[in-house]
Amino acid sequence: MAISDNQKVDFLWKKVGYGVAKTDQNSIKAAPNEALSSPMLIRGDQIWAYSELIPQVFPADTTLYVEIYDDSANGESAVEAVEDNTSTANRTWKTNLENWIPVEFGAAYQVKVYAAPSGTSNPQTSGTRLFAAGSGNNDEWFFDYKAGILNFIGSNLPTSVNGTNVIYICGGRYIGPTGRIGLVGDGLDSAEVENSVSGLLVGTSEDLTTTTINQVVDTFNKTEYRTAKYIVQIEHDDDAKYHSTELLLTHNNTEVYFTEYASVTTDSDLGLFSASLVGDNVSLLFTPHYTNTSIKSRRININS
Repeated sequence: MAISDNQKVDFLWKKVGYGVAKTDQNSIKAAPNEALSSPMLIRGDQIWAYSELIPQVFPADTTLYVEIYDDSANGESAVEAVEDNTSTANRTWKTNLENWIPVEFGAAYQVKVYAAPSGTSNPQTSGTRLFAAGSGNNDEWFFDYKAGILNFIGSNLPTSVNGTNVIYICGGRYIGPTGRIGLVGDGLDSAEVENSVSGLLVGTSEDLTTTTINQVVDTFNKTEYRTAKYIVQIEHDDDAKYHSTELLLTHNNTEVYFTEYASVTTDSDLGLFSASLVGDNVSLLFTPHYTNTSIKSRRININS
């Protein structure tokens, strides 16, 4: 016999509403009386590392963290969805893009849905707008923001979804780093950080006891990353001299190019940076002006 809808709802009520496991029927053991904890799983690799940088107001332009799809001059075109042929005809549509930003970040992030012929250049102008609440004919839709999938959840389909038109989605997607951001000093060593963060943000710390030229501060594999941004802090505590700077580095598989900018010093600079590419290894190098200089860095990577 199939599981009843009441049992399914009871499971969800206990799991989502109370964070507990369902061990009996609601009539025997209500949610407040369930005692075995069962919180929702939060996958570390799916965490939006910089979600706090998603603006509450829908941005006019695509940013480092938000890509907009709205047919504007500064955004991508509305996404033409693809029908899911494993479902009832015209019932479900896939954008094939994940991590759409939901309305919890602001009401303006609610996706806009249009029906128009395939290949329409601006469905917002020439298409038919379909509202989530439907037209009053049991033709509502639901959008799964994580999966990027729209389903007409009502018993009917809108009249404009008739086999001639396709579905277009306008909205915003989170395109920033995902994954657990760990730093050296948080109980992880450099190798653990590299593995756990998938190269998003890596920390290093070095004590340079000599003034030898071109000492290696950090190294990464050129086949994994094309570009790296460094935020660096240099200290010479003996005479209270401090130096902070940023560097941007990229390579073309044979040569490495970098620039230094945004330098701040309390006295004078404490050394000179350079970079090298030897074999598969791209290295940030530093020549200190003083012995016993310490240097800490944070590297943000972009994959090759």
